[in-house]
Amino acid sequence: MARLNSLVAEGKLEGQISVSTTGRRFTMVRRDRLEGLHVELIDEITMAEAMDYLGIGKIRMKRLIRLLFPTARQVDNQIHLPWCVPRSEVEALLNLGSHLPVVGIPEEHQVSLAHVLRYWNWTSDEIVALIESVRSGSILPRSNLESAQGVSRWIFDIALLRAFRRANSDGTVKW
Repeated sequence: MARLNSLVAEGKLEGQISVSTTGRRFTMVRRDRLEGLHVELIDEITMAEAMDYLGIGKIRMKRLIRLLFPTARQVDNQIHLPWCVPRSEVEALLNLGSHLPVVGIPEEHQVSLAHVLRYWNWTSDEIVALIESVRSGSILPRSNLESAQGVSRWIFDIALLRAFRRANSDGTVKW
């Protein structure tokens, strides 16, 4: 309903908002205009859908969304309204590791990004730098983990990740 009200307020959708005597708000829009707008809005997905596709948790995704997707926007620029993420950017990230082999258990010297996100103490900037390095091709994952989904299934060599973190560290202690 918040999205619908914001579309009416933005003028993208013609509608009528009425308030009853008890204070309840009702929004009425024409179905044919709503279906026409649906084609325009299909290129955006919500933050929850992006979390599911990428395999990133809610708290981590809230920290990463503006860093990973600079064109993501919050509906009507208000705090409690949902985020809209461009579908093409999410699909581009998912296609980066689609050609890699799928393994059930990583080797002894390898670790998945899901493990890094959960157990290693990496900041949001370090996670974004790693994903951007994969996007640019300077670091390549070895394979995909069968039990994870999205980018969290990427498997890297542990030594490579440690060297990457040392190279991108500014030398200060993070408390």
